[in-house]
Amino acid sequence: MVFSLFDRKAPKSSKEKAKLAFEKVTAVDSDSRSARSARIRMGLLCRAGLDRAFIEGAERTRVYQERSLQAVRQGREFPAPPAAECYFQVRINGEGNYVYLPEEYANEAFSIGARYQRAEIDARAAIDLVQALADQICTYELKLDEAFRALQFLREEVAAENGAIDGKPSDASNRSGK
Repeated sequence: MVFSLFDRKAPKSSKEKAKLAFEKVTAVDSDSRSARSARIRMGLLCRAGLDRAFIEGAERTRVYQERSLQAVRQGREFPAPPAAECYFQVRINGEGNYVYLPEEYANEAFSIGARYQRAEIDARAAIDLVQALADQICTYELKLDEAFRALQFLREEVAAENGAIDGKPSDASNRSGK
């Protein structure tokens, strides 16, 4: 343990480890089983990161809107608008871990969450836009043939509202003639 303090190559923080892991996986050109497995694991982490960026965009925009309204009422200066981060804490096997997303993906997912919160886009559009980001990450960054499904929680919410699961009508709606 003492020797690791002097290891200059070791990352200093969990965030640095997350970024190094992303960079390492995306730099691998091999199509070996272990390389593909690492890409798939990173894809799942990126999915969690995209979901978190979207949620943070929506939540932080809601708080910003509330504080802006208070500022107007009290004649104060507007707060600074929220901004995206590249690191997101997610729970994996009960432990908190950081996930890194390149800035352009993090900013875009955050922006989509903010637009959804402001009701500029609906849930279906938000899902489609974040899925397009997931497709880009999988294709261009991770070199995977298939993309993971982003915003599964929102897909389920939309399906429940529509009485459908995964785009298919539920048995109850089939019986009612819909």
